[in-house]
Amino acid sequence: MSNGKDPDAFPYGTFKGKRFADVPTRYLETVEQADNCDPWLRRGIELELRRRKKLKSTKKTMHGEIEVDPDVASIAKKNKRF
Repeated sequence: MSNGKDPDAFPYGTFKGKRFADVPTRYLETVEQADNCDPWLRRGIELELRRRKKLKSTKKTMHGEIEVDPDVASIAKKNKRF
């Protein structure tokens, strides 16, 4: 990036230098909501949170991975079928 910062590493705090993928979700959400969050950092956090959400909605089967509709998944979990 033109700002000289590593777009894949957290820039400060407890997780300085760690990849976004290695930072806890709650921490990312807190930083993302801060008023003084740099735009490039907010974008990186948004991409990582979106990636995590997509991973949660993917079900592994013996034939590969399938996309799972979040509404169907929540109903199935309630009925203990997923």
